[in-house]
Amino acid sequence: MHKPIWNIIWRALPTLLPAILLTGVTIYVLNNRQEIAPQPVVLPGKPLAAFADLYPVRADANGRLFLDKELFVQTIHALKASPSPKAASDLIYLGQSNNVLLELSDSEKQLYKELISMPAYTALSDADKQIGRAHV
Repeated sequence: MHKPIWNIIWRALPTLLPAILLTGVTIYVLNNRQEIAPQPVVLPGKPLAAFADLYPVRADANGRLFLDKELFVQTIHALKASPSPKAASDLIYLGQSNNVLLELSDSEKQLYKELISMPAYTALSDADKQIGRAHV
């Protein structure tokens, strides 16, 4: 006597269902992959750390690091007068990751925003896009 087809399907279902689900998930993932990000471009110029007299991170008497606001503003002026893309990007990153806008006066904020809005640095103005946000 032949078994009805439904009995065969019912018994094979526990074996076939995971294979069908795995195939469906694989097809979905392969069709919805994100595009590969373009390779990063190395900025020309020296890093901010190469300018020891302009580097705005200082240590207090206990050895704790802090962002020197006056030196930060002085560095903005220096980088606007003599641009170095790598140094400016480092300064922008330091400023954004340390919420420097909360400490600057209105005229200093405007100066900082002018530095950020320079064409080569507009992509750096959003600190949330940075990977591994570091705080000094």
